[in-house]
Amino acid sequence: NTDGVLFITQHLDSYKMVYYNNDGTYGKMCGNGIRCFIDYLYKCKKIPAKGTVYSDENIIEYEIGEYIDTFHKKAELLDIYKYGKKNVYLTNSGVLHATMFVDKINVKQLKKLFDKLNGKYNTSFVHKNEEGVYEILTYEVGAGLTLACGTAAISLASILNLPLIKVQYKLGIINVKTTDKINLSGYTVTVCKGDFKYWK
Repeated sequence: NTDGVLFITQHLDSYKMVYYNNDGTYGKMCGNGIRCFIDYLYKCKKIPAKGTVYSDENIIEYEIGEYIDTFHKKAELLDIYKYGKKNVYLTNSGVLHATMFVDKINVKQLKKLFDKLNGKYNTSFVHKNEEGVYEILTYEVGAGLTLACGTAAISLASILNLPLIKVQYKLGIINVKTTDKINLSGYTVTVCKGDFKYWK
């Protein structure tokens, strides 16, 4: 089971990611998907170690070294929604996101907030642990509960506006730097390979 599937199309002098969610709906952007997309193209010798790729209307600069670094424009703050005594930050980081800081991450409460927002926002609970790492869990539109969400990290970094934060997913940690852009820095791992027979 995966969050979705991405397709490669040629675009301008590079490539564009076309992404579909687990339920078959179109997704404008996937922050971790774009890093996997870049990794695959680079290993296939389709792109250089530094350049630009695309996803819908999003332009993503990248650089490949020890990690795959992607550079994104800051998320736009759309509104601050009051949910009980907590603030929910509604942002656009390529896709719509709702972010709430909590003392403890509760999956049932996360899904409840997702439903409260009519299922239109990728919804994240964020908890800062004792080591200063931001633990994040996201319920995504079209995919449900996910193990990692790159655009959630972009939204979080844009809200905090700190030079560097570490974001903890269930599958690992990603470094997020903030300047005039948001830089996601982390590794990707190929977990399997296969052939898919496609008939037009």
